[in-house]
Amino acid sequence: MFIAGKKEVALIIYGAITNTSVPALFAAGAVSGFLAGLSLLVPALWIAVRKGYDANVQQQGR
Repeated sequence: MFIAGKKEVALIIYGAITNTSVPALFAAGAVSGFLAGLSLLVPALWIAVRKGYDANVQQQGR
């Protein structure tokens, strides 16, 4: 079961009050969320490649 979060409810209320398209507001939120995630992923990947981090290296247990 899907339960809407606070941001979704706020977008619906804002869209109803200002007569703005609610799907357009959701699309704008999705695009900005994607760009924010990408802006975190790209530098992390760049640093990992530059420093030679390997995903297949296993840590030794104690």
